[in-house]
Amino acid sequence: MVNNIPFKILLILDHAPGNLPFIGDLHSNIRVVFVPPHTTSLIQPMGAGVSATFKAYYLRRTFAQSIAATEEDTEKTLMQFWKDCNIYDCIQKLTWTWSDVTKECMNEMWKNTIKRFSHEGKGFAKDEEVAKMSKAVVEMTRNFNLSVDEDDIEELLEAVPEELTNDELFELEQERIAKEQAREKNTAVEEK
Repeated sequence: MVNNIPFKILLILDHAPGNLPFIGDLHSNIRVVFVPPHTTSLIQPMGAGVSATFKAYYLRRTFAQSIAATEEDTEKTLMQFWKDCNIYDCIQKLTWTWSDVTKECMNEMWKNTIKRFSHEGKGFAKDEEVAKMSKAVVEMTRNFNLSVDEDDIEELLEAVPEELTNDELFELEQERIAKEQAREKNTAVEEK
């Protein structure tokens, strides 16, 4: 007991691969509860709204950059654009995209979640903004002669990838190492 407060902790975790399933065994006064998989959008509706808006902006920015890159360099194809993308480019794009998510957007998400604590004022209709972004992306895909419609964009934005288990992450890392070793071996053979 600290300051006459009993030492009891309830730790609520999601199913991220880094969260160890036996963490609750660390101390008798710590209880660990895992939320059911694929329930984040139900438990955290604000997160779902912000995610959908962020994804729409990110997708629009990605297509805008791909169009700009292929127009600047007429030799560059969409495939080459994707091959040239690296982690740094993605991080920059994430930063720029997050700055596109406005205060009004965040306020509207909070208003849907906790009405009494949100500020009234200029609202933001997430569905309208996502629809606007989807239309912009569909227009941009025409530059690459891609047959994409707004339903395709909506499906992409709603897609939630399956979380990988630790075993799956380990297997992916082993595959990456094996490919790297094979590539090094082929390079060594070519140099001889």
